[in-house]
Amino acid sequence: MDFNAIIKRVINLITKTNEEWDAIQGESLTIKDIYLKFAIILYAIPSVALFIGWLIGGVPFSMAIVMAIFLYAITLGVLFLMGLLVDVLAPAFGGTKDMANSQKLAVFSMVPYAVIGALFILPIGGGFGFGGGLFYLIMLVSLFSFYLMYLGAPKLKNVPKQQDKLLPFIIILAVIWLVLIYLDFRISFEVSFRTLLGSFRRGF
Repeated sequence: MDFNAIIKRVINLITKTNEEWDAIQGESLTIKDIYLKFAIILYAIPSVALFIGWLIGGVPFSMAIVMAIFLYAITLGVLFLMGLLVDVLAPAFGGTKDMANSQKLAVFSMVPYAVIGALFILPIGGGFGFGGGLFYLIMLVSLFSFYLMYLGAPKLKNVPKQQDKLLPFIIILAVIWLVLIYLDFRISFEVSFRTLLGSFRRGF
């Protein structure tokens, strides 16, 4: 696992977006490469930060660890689903089908969400954003991801730059992402809360 390469990619996507998309476009990455060499490391950040933040905020270990595991697993699933949706929707907006490039676009575009997710380490509202507003701040900042996607879609998916093609494509994906990631957090929270209740009941 090349951590330096991951850090360099993150920095370049945020600071030199067009140039980095050109580099990504020229890389013959398989879907396996995208996830094993990049996604499984970077997208662990929100889950690990949330786990630590919850512990600092006094949340029981069992609830915190279940939340972190479910959040991590579902987030990777959401990313893969976003890649599938990119591939399915692109032809309707003048783009091309290419599953590897679709997964590249989804995984690398969402880098700001992974990075800003480190703020979950702050013990606000028990380390959880629904109560303290941290969740909504992170979701707002992570919308920068769709600016990255806006720049990357013409390169990786050949979606025309005309606003009647590119902009609706990005807006649809942004809405789907927001709904899915909200459900990701909500489901993870519900599962972890039920785990905590179950452990309490077994204790009596």
